[in-house]
Amino acid sequence: MDPIPGSEDLNNGGSASDRLSESGNALTADDVASIFSGTDDRNMSSMEWATTQIQLRYSTTGCLREAAVPLPLAPGDFCLDGFYCPNSTGQMPPQYCPPTEACQVSRDHGQLCAPQGFLEPQLCNKGFYCPARGKQQIQCPPGHFCPYGTLDPVKCDLGAYCPTGSIRQIPVLPLGITVVIDCILLSVVLAGLFLVKYTRRKSRARGDVFNHDGLLDGREKRVHDPEWLTNPPAYPTHTHPKPRNFSLPSIRQSQKDIKGILRSSMSQAKQDVKSGVRKVSFSTEATLSDKSSKYSQSTGPSRGSSFRSVFYPEVETKRLLRTQNSMRDRHVSIPDISYWSSHSSWTSPDPSLHGVAYSETFSPHDSGEQHADMETVIKCLTEAIHTQELGLSFQFTDLAYNIKGVGEVLQGVSGNIRQGSMVGVMGSTGAGKSTLLNILMGKKRQSRGTVKVCGSEKDMAQYGKLVGYVPQVDIVLPELTVRENILHSARCRLPKSWKDSYIQRFVDALLACLALEHVQHSLVGDARKPIISGGQRKRLSIGIELAAAPMALFLDEPTTGLDATSAASIMRLLKTISALGTTTIAIIHQPREEIFRAFDSLLLLADGRQLYNGPTATCEGYFVNQGFRFPLRGNPADTIMDIITGDGQQYSNNKSNFETSITTLANYWHDTGRLFKWPCTARKSSITTLKLQKSLPPRPHQSPHEQSSALAHTMSTRSAPWVSQLYFVLLRSLTQQLRTRTSLLLEFFVATLAGLLIGLSAFSLEGHLFHGIYRPPFALFSPAVDNTSSLQLALLTSVAIGLCASAPGVRVFGDEKLLYAREIGAGHSRSAYFVGKQLAMLPRVLVAALHFTACLLVLATPRMTFGEAYVVNLAYYYATYGLASMVSVVVKREDGPLLALLVSLVLGVFGGVAPPLTKVREWGLEWAWRMGPGVWLCEAYWDRIVGGTGGIYILDLAEEATGMKLGRFGVDVVVVFALGTAYRILGFGAMCAADWIKKKRA
Repeated sequence: MDPIPGSEDLNNGGSASDRLSESGNALTADDVASIFSGTDDRNMSSMEWATTQIQLRYSTTGCLREAAVPLPLAPGDFCLDGFYCPNSTGQMPPQYCPPTEACQVSRDHGQLCAPQGFLEPQLCNKGFYCPARGKQQIQCPPGHFCPYGTLDPVKCDLGAYCPTGSIRQIPVLPLGITVVIDCILLSVVLAGLFLVKYTRRKSRARGDVFNHDGLLDGREKRVHDPEWLTNPPAYPTHTHPKPRNFSLPSIRQSQKDIKGILRSSMSQAKQDVKSGVRKVSFSTEATLSDKSSKYSQSTGPSRGSSFRSVFYPEVETKRLLRTQNSMRDRHVSIPDISYWSSHSSWTSPDPSLHGVAYSETFSPHDSGEQHADMETVIKCLTEAIHTQELGLSFQFTDLAYNIKGVGEVLQGVSGNIRQGSMVGVMGSTGAGKSTLLNILMGKKRQSRGTVKVCGSEKDMAQYGKLVGYVPQVDIVLPELTVRENILHSARCRLPKSWKDSYIQRFVDALLACLALEHVQHSLVGDARKPIISGGQRKRLSIGIELAAAPMALFLDEPTTGLDATSAASIMRLLKTISALGTTTIAIIHQPREEIFRAFDSLLLLADGRQLYNGPTATCEGYFVNQGFRFPLRGNPADTIMDIITGDGQQYSNNKSNFETSITTLANYWHDTGRLFKWPCTARKSSITTLKLQKSLPPRPHQSPHEQSSALAHTMSTRSAPWVSQLYFVLLRSLTQQLRTRTSLLLEFFVATLAGLLIGLSAFSLEGHLFHGIYRPPFALFSPAVDNTSSLQLALLTSVAIGLCASAPGVRVFGDEKLLYAREIGAGHSRSAYFVGKQLAMLPRVLVAALHFTACLLVLATPRMTFGEAYVVNLAYYYATYGLASMVSVVVKREDGPLLALLVSLVLGVFGGVAPPLTKVREWGLEWAWRMGPGVWLCEAYWDRIVGGTGGIYILDLAEEATGMKLGRFGVDVVVVFALGTAYRILGFGAMCAADWIKKKRA
């Protein structure tokens, strides 16, 4: 390498000699002063300069480091804002001194050290502020805080803790508000637990009966209780004096004594009936009048007890007071009598498919005033339905349904379902029962065939508001009471012109008719913690549909999973519903004999083919005519199920030469059975039904065209307005949250813990989360740059919020998919449901963000106000909830929390911190990072923490190093909120797309 020109002269002082004399070339202090003053034009060699510099001391240079030569920073007395320059003057300007080893180590680690020279400026110390020109360093006054480089004290927020000399503000007021909210919620929980225990203790002291399985309706168990059947308490017709105390058998008595007691009680019961003594009414007055009776204690207040006799034990009592032949001849085609007909008011033992379904009779002594609840229900049904009949009729011909890749699961099914009838659809698994119901309800479109509704061939999907569907699994909200579940359905689905007071009265009457009034204020509970019994739960599910005044009610195995008593109660309810005029169609699987005989007609399916369609009473005779025989004491329903599943060889008269295959049975029906003419005998309605019919105005006769127009008019009046549905969904969702206090408190606790942990990670920095390069001319003594502390705090915040909010966000829709499908199928507004659920989550989001932010700022104390930090964290909470709700729509409920957690974690990590946004920009993928809320949250934190230090540091270098932009805090927050809204819109679109795909597949 060529030498630098003139370097020889510089090294040798202009002399040609390579060596300097030790004495002759030594410069004195006067020589040095002359050279620096310019009076001597000699050049110093490197050796001469080094020798001279080593001799310099603090008294000469003003620098702490020996032999250090200071560098001037300004030509005069100059001090940047935020710096402290106490010693510089016009004659002694500020200067930079090379640091000592200890100071250099501190600066390399991003820490500040003391000034290294007498005239070296320093950053205004924390806890103090330095006015303009930097000649004073004053302690920070109370109510203010002064971080490093403070020019004027920063006023603390309202309620913040800022004593004298504060270096940061500690927001105490938000933390106090959070504590108050937690105390209120905790006191509510503790008060509820105390009230529950107090109520149980008080009830136990009164002797009330509680069932350990929940608030089970004890009256359901009395139906088949021998003590109840043989020892019913009796009351006069008009007054309720204290009745006689009947003696119940004791387990210590002998069998002979017990038989004697039973015969005596039976004889007494018969005499009471003959003398006009009325059977017990389960009203509050009646039960309280007999404290000694085993069944005198009720599970709660009750109302409408007269109508309750339609469903409850009075009919069973008649069975023991009436002589009947228990042996029936199974070889005749039509049975002489059945369980249900013996307790009904039929005029003929032959049931008819075409007649109006019967209802169980009331006591002849019941007064018209006691049927007010039934009158209210029928009156409301009449006002809600504008057609001639209260029910729908169906005529379907040659129905078939084909599944791609599977084949026809339903083929050649024809039938006729009359208004007000009760039809049972029986068949083995995979027989096509559910497919047939879905076609009749309009949820699926048949591949072949026609369906007529009230004589008109139309798309059944148009009648969704007029049809009720009760699935096999009871889809109810466990957080609501029995009344609230029914009331919500009534408010959203009844005519929009009805006032709320009228709807409330209708719900009251319906609860009484369903025998649910005594548990109407009890929570429903779930499978893990049931509160009401299985029969009550099923009646509630039916009541939710009845609250919409349907013209047809479809049920999928309504008695599955219920005990015999509850199943019988449900069938009595369905029988009464059909008596009111509502067409009832139920899938039934292996019913008891009483349930089997309750249906007016049956439709039997096997492998998608029709085996029978006709009156229930003629079903046995139909198969007897084919060569089958029914066991004398067997359940005919079990025999029929064995026959239609291809296992009927054991019931054939000629077992060696008898074809019992499904194909043979289906062909026989197709060729011969469907041509049968069934008897069409009329049946008399019960006394109560006749009274109610006379009390209602007559309905005009309608032609088929008028019937179709009336149906259209009825549908147009149904459903509450959009705003009302939104309000009802919002009210219901808020109620759910308030009653899930444990999960609510748990979510707030997790947010609190996360805020404390993230704040603790930045606690040692004392709010000093950024320092960069000092502005010139003071850049020489800048410590190491720290661009990452503020961004790391933002990154941890985004990850923590994602972990806290993703799982609760999934519950917005994840736990209610079945309920959503049921309500949308019934005519609810999708958008009203969606918006209402989202609005109901806002209070939860607001309080959770408050917990997180309050705890975070108490420890981390970043250089931003509580309001700024809260609005940023709230926006990210909002976005995470929206993202989680979108995920819950597109995946299964079981997979929702895990996937939402993973997506939230990924979006949080994509915050532009690691990898930095500058590297992402080099990859050309910044747009992908900007699609998530994480980078916008980090940029908002960066702007508030760094943006206020522009008078001290060169912020352009910080922006270039990180890729973040300053000065758009508002834009960052708005974008995070916008992304949260976009996620919700996508979730709503996914819900609509899923519904469209289901319809397309159907």
